[in-house]
Amino acid sequence: MAQLTNNQFSSDSDDVRQARLDLLSANIDTHAVDIAVAGELLSWAQNTYGEFVDARSSADKEAGDTDEAYQEFHIKYNAAREYYVDAKDLLKAVLMTYQDDDDAMEKYGIKGRTPRTEESLLSAIQQWRKTHDEFVAEADPRVIAESIVAKMESDADEFDNLWRTAVTEKKEARLAFDSKQEIFSRDTDNLRLVYMLAKMAWGDDDPRLHELGFVPSSEIWTPGQPDPELPVFPNPPEIFTLSLRADGTIEVVWTGVTGATHMLLEKRKQGEIDWSLVMNGLPADPEEILPYIDPYISPGIWEYRMIPTNGEEHGMEIVAVIVVPEG
Repeated sequence: MAQLTNNQFSSDSDDVRQARLDLLSANIDTHAVDIAVAGELLSWAQNTYGEFVDARSSADKEAGDTDEAYQEFHIKYNAAREYYVDAKDLLKAVLMTYQDDDDAMEKYGIKGRTPRTEESLLSAIQQWRKTHDEFVAEADPRVIAESIVAKMESDADEFDNLWRTAVTEKKEARLAFDSKQEIFSRDTDNLRLVYMLAKMAWGDDDPRLHELGFVPSSEIWTPGQPDPELPVFPNPPEIFTLSLRADGTIEVVWTGVTGATHMLLEKRKQGEIDWSLVMNGLPADPEEILPYIDPYISPGIWEYRMIPTNGEEHGMEIVAVIVVPEG
């Protein structure tokens, strides 16, 4: 169980919050009359631990499902792109044996750079299929085997379905995280109220405060004592980098931040005023951090900012810029 070192409820990590609520729900019936907790507040205190655990578990599960869905998509997409590249090289070799190969390459859509995003690869394969069918119907020999084209289409359907699944999982993960945060915010207010009632009844240094998830005043950490309190407004990560992957997605890498419960990632195109949310809930613990892949990207100059968050408090932000080329 996480150690309780203060009564700054809005700065609780999920582990600390869960530890507080575990004590509160387990012991509130014993002390409710003494501290005048009754009615809806009492009902909340009795049930809040289970509700928070369920919400936290749901948010963690949805986040894991999202990571797994994007991983499955990227594996299939990368394989489909590699197959497309091989087919493209084969078709170019076939076209070189005929005149007007430039015209045919234009119709097939293979003159430019290989597509680097899910949407552009899907479109390229669709264009290939259309041109292939037209050439076959006209008995034009500038084609490759139907089985290869069909395999590209099958791959495209599969990675497109996986992409849609990943997008759905991300929405569900965001809803689950937001739901957990709503419960966290409500519980913060109610904890303050119960704490004030307990202080009015017992004073601020009574050992019974422990039983309700609070810290007696003489035991609150102060400088020079062990187990230091985490900073309320954490500093930004020392490392925050962006890189463009071969599949057109953005890989985000950062280092851990002491005192942050989670990280908030936002982005905008350079010149825009407002930031849009990428993910709220990225890990801040160095041992838990994995690169985050942002698949929602388009050509342009993009600014990303990462904000360490401690409970409800935002720390110092850090901004990085990346250029996403056309094609």
